[in-house]
Amino acid sequence: MLTHDMPFLEDALDRDAFLARMATIHSTGSRCYRFIERMHDATATFFSQEVYLPGMKGSAPAVKYIDYVRMVTLVAVERAGVRNPTSIAAILGSYNRGFAERSGRHGWDREFIREHCGDTVETNIAVLTMSWMPEGYLTMAQWNDYDRRFNDMKPCDLVYGHLSDGLVELLTIESARTGTERLRIYRRGYDHFLPLAGRADVLWREIQHACTEARSVLQPIG
Repeated sequence: MLTHDMPFLEDALDRDAFLARMATIHSTGSRCYRFIERMHDATATFFSQEVYLPGMKGSAPAVKYIDYVRMVTLVAVERAGVRNPTSIAAILGSYNRGFAERSGRHGWDREFIREHCGDTVETNIAVLTMSWMPEGYLTMAQWNDYDRRFNDMKPCDLVYGHLSDGLVELLTIESARTGTERLRIYRRGYDHFLPLAGRADVLWREIQHACTEARSVLQPIG
């Protein structure tokens, strides 16, 4: 992972440490805390040992999907100031849907979300989820359309969640296996996430620093 000044990201590697962070904003046992815990555990069960970024042997470790999701959520909470449990649950759950639609894997249970978390979370998840193509890749036009939706939105928790995703993607760029994938991550960070962070007035400094650091790992990988 690239250098950063966010020691709380270490808590993304452990369920109890992550939920302890959530307990600092919503007391353990409260309805809001149970709400977040339920979504977290559903996401963790769904992904199990799925790997988000494969890593590079001898240099950068693989990044598990659930750890990546927890990192994004922690950035949104600790740095972007997201506190609403509905928003936190939507950030946690958005990856389930995106992965299920991309891979064709069953397990994304929309009815579970509606029953246990409500229609608002389901709606927010839909906004945070990319429209994956069947083979699992987006065309540039689809990327641009996805990004444009956030450019047009007023600053809100969903934008902050989107920006948190962009920051964590940059921070974990070393675990991307190909030079092409690293370049894509850097370009999205610099061309989309950095200007959006400036307009939203949140995470701009962190994303700028991550973009600067990311330039050092853009050399083609043999």
